[in-house]
Amino acid sequence: MKKLFIFTILFMLVFKAFPIENASLEVEEPIILLPGYYDPTDLNNDYPRGPIKTPQAYLQGHSISIYGITGDYSVQLLNADGGVAYNTTVNASSGHEIFLLPTTLMGDYELHIHIGNQCFYGMVNIY
Repeated sequence: MKKLFIFTILFMLVFKAFPIENASLEVEEPIILLPGYYDPTDLNNDYPRGPIKTPQAYLQGHSISIYGITGDYSVQLLNADGGVAYNTTVNASSGHEIFLLPTTLMGDYELHIHIGNQCFYGMVNIY
């Protein structure tokens, strides 16, 4: 019984000391999106209030996956200075789009998704 206990402890220590890792497998990180209002012609920011269905967005390496939007919308990445680092317009019919970002984009960016006069924004860290 003592030998079995010692063998079990040694077995656990070996696998604890040398964990099995696969660096090529990247996990999708959820992006927390907050609702907002976007209308450059509205000077008073008088936006309609009501429930808004927030899309889901995930970051995986240099790609962003967006779920839950059909129709026309635009995606922007803004740098720390507020300048547009990435911009694309989409006509999604499937409700799921994947955007491959340029490999030159690295660092912290603010993701903006514009659907009509609604805006969803969140922070992403691309590495």
